[in-house]
Amino acid sequence: MAGRSVTDLPAPSLTRHRKWWGLLFVAPAVLFFAVFAINAFQAFVLQYEMTPDRGGPADANLTLGLLILKYGFQYFRMGEAAAASVLLFAVILLVTAAQLWLGRQK
Repeated sequence: MAGRSVTDLPAPSLTRHRKWWGLLFVAPAVLFFAVFAINAFQAFVLQYEMTPDRGGPADANLTLGLLILKYGFQYFRMGEAAAASVLLFAVILLVTAAQLWLGRQK
């Protein structure tokens, strides 16, 4: 601080709200990736058609949609398939709510 006086320091009102500037620049990137997260949850057809045993070797390509299909129609565990469907709905609902919240703050 050599050569600086007290009047050279920034005003407290400028430093108090500095953390919100970072959020303003990060929010569009988070919104952009949240859109792709919704599309990742809908990635069912590609894994279903590309892998012969509907999930790949050792279930490497198993998504939640394929898991619901396997539990419901291959293993006939309808309760577990219904629970996984509710979980998928809740996750998509949370990601969509985050999208709307971040999109509204502009």
